[in-house]
Amino acid sequence: MRLQRNKEGMPKFSQRGRSVLRVAREVNDQIRLVRDNFTFGLMAYTENIRKTMPAEYKAQVEAAENAGAPIIKGDTNALMSYLEQLREKAEAAAHPAPQHQEERELVPA
Repeated sequence: MRLQRNKEGMPKFSQRGRSVLRVAREVNDQIRLVRDNFTFGLMAYTENIRKTMPAEYKAQVEAAENAGAPIIKGDTNALMSYLEQLREKAEAAAHPAPQHQEERELVPA
């Protein structure tokens, strides 16, 4: 961890007055490499299982899809409800309700 500095080289502070720390660039690069290697290893393992045990792999994928179906349905319903509210607001803004205007009597000058 290193102290983050601004353009002038002075230490950077957050709005709460605490000094801002960040991970050194070299360490950050190594972390990214480890994460990428781990991800590649998981992908290779999954591909190996898919090839060697296709029936079990397919069953596991279907079970995961079935388990996630209620979540996807709930998220879809929430999103559709939100989009419907946005559409109603846009229509209301585009076509404001007519306001009642007071009729005035004309009087001769």
